[in-house]
Amino acid sequence: MTQIPLPAEALAQLSAVIDGVIRVGPVAAIPRVLSELGQDPAALMGELGLASNLFEHQENTIAFVDVGRLFSLAVRRTGCPHFGLLVGQRAGVESLGVVGMLGRHSPTLATGLRNIILHLHLHDRGAVPSLSVSGDKAILAYTIHLPDLEATAQMYDTAMGVACNVLHRLAGPDWRPLEVLLSRSRPKDPEPYRQHFRVPVRFDAEVSGIVFAASCLERPIPGRDPALYLGLQARIAALHAECEADIVAQVRRVACNLLLGGGGTLESVAEVFTMHPRTLNRRLKERGTSFRAIRNTLRLGLACHLLSATQMPLPSIAELLGYGDTSAFNRAFRRWTGIPPGGWRTRGWRGCAEIPPADQGLDL
Repeated sequence: MTQIPLPAEALAQLSAVIDGVIRVGPVAAIPRVLSELGQDPAALMGELGLASNLFEHQENTIAFVDVGRLFSLAVRRTGCPHFGLLVGQRAGVESLGVVGMLGRHSPTLATGLRNIILHLHLHDRGAVPSLSVSGDKAILAYTIHLPDLEATAQMYDTAMGVACNVLHRLAGPDWRPLEVLLSRSRPKDPEPYRQHFRVPVRFDAEVSGIVFAASCLERPIPGRDPALYLGLQARIAALHAECEADIVAQVRRVACNLLLGGGGTLESVAEVFTMHPRTLNRRLKERGTSFRAIRNTLRLGLACHLLSATQMPLPSIAELLGYGDTSAFNRAFRRWTGIPPGGWRTRGWRGCAEIPPADQGLDL
């Protein structure tokens, strides 16, 4: 599978929100869905210490940790196991703010998705979107890289609902996905997913993504405004100019994108930044970290999610994360968490969010 090539200077962009935080736009429908399911949104949010008006303005921000806590409580109170999907159904390209509008008024679907992928980090600092092509199929994927989050299955349900709506808006009313991939275990009742997406849904997938015909990437975006597109490009540039460069966040984005494609080595990431590997590590050391520590944290986040939210076999998880065999993954995971991967999955154990020293963790 080939990742869509992105220029180094674009991958290594600045960020407008702090780590672990997302703009509320994509999940702004949470109060509405709670009300539709007979719950008092203000009361439920108050239990978690969240402001009742948090979702009234889509430019507000919320920590991924709080999104997970809110989804978890919402599922328990409503008894709706596909709560996240209902939230995602109600969000489209407009929910992505100025970044979504830039995609909406881009010349083609390929350009629009590329613009969203390049700039989504301005609003989302807990996950990485990607676009890959294999043969005649393309996959728009979304990968959460934070460890120790509740309700990641709900988050992915929401993300795929949003992604499908975005693709439908950008590619035109006759666009249809070929398949939907969800990195979560199969629910007891998959019918809500079939009804919404109207295509095969593959659960326990390695990544969460929308599979569609690669030929669609050349489609012109209907109703685009070229003049507005130029103005939006200027607004995005202004947002970047207001931000402070964060080499750690930049490396994290690039490494996460490459890791699931079988890369994510120091050399491959340094190449994206057109730096010598030693130079990149020196820059990271100045920020109190290292490439090894960043990669370890990414591996941990992905491992924790795949173990807790999917039924993927351990050998498959080990291979996905770049381990030579399952025993190497078992040893590394035990060093980090104190328990083997199977124990984590069985007990549903949480609490590994603390980043270990650079010389520890999920190394081979």
